[in-house]
Amino acid sequence: MNNRYDIEFAKYELAKYSFIECLNFMRLYEQLNELAESKLSFGTMISTAFVVTYARPFSSSNKEYHGLKMGAISKKWLKPLSAKQKEAHEYLVGTGRNALAAHIDLGKLMPNIFVKDGLSNDYMFDIHLPVINSNTLELYEELVTAVFSFCQDHQQSLKPYLSGDHLVPEVFHPDASTFIKRSSQKQ
Repeated sequence: MNNRYDIEFAKYELAKYSFIECLNFMRLYEQLNELAESKLSFGTMISTAFVVTYARPFSSSNKEYHGLKMGAISKKWLKPLSAKQKEAHEYLVGTGRNALAAHIDLGKLMPNIFVKDGLSNDYMFDIHLPVINSNTLELYEELVTAVFSFCQDHQQSLKPYLSGDHLVPEVFHPDASTFIKRSSQKQ
């Protein structure tokens, strides 16, 4: 896989994988939240996993494959969305991922920490963190469904330009040959 269409197709395939995971996190929440012993802990865990996974395809990568940067997927899919949906997307990717899930940004979180005797303290944040709950499920599902559909459509537009039906990344990594043998490698 060394033409730009193959690489673009692979990028969008991995994005779709992330969005399927997002749908799975939402289904898991719906199925298990009522059974969870600690609803707050369960909801936080599922929400953090959802936010990180949702934001993954929108994060730029410094990785280059055959001189082409992988980068984030296109923002064209945002155009037909409502203002509320666009705001939710920006909040998930910006505040959600960057302030809490992927990094701890004290400037955004502004935690209030209540020091107690013992090993654990109580705290709360001055910002509303993105969570999966009955108020957000429908909105988040709309976002994930819209971006998944965009990825599928974009892949369809790339198919005539692909190098074949079986795309195998030709990623050059010093240890690659020790753990995987590609069909393109000579025996």
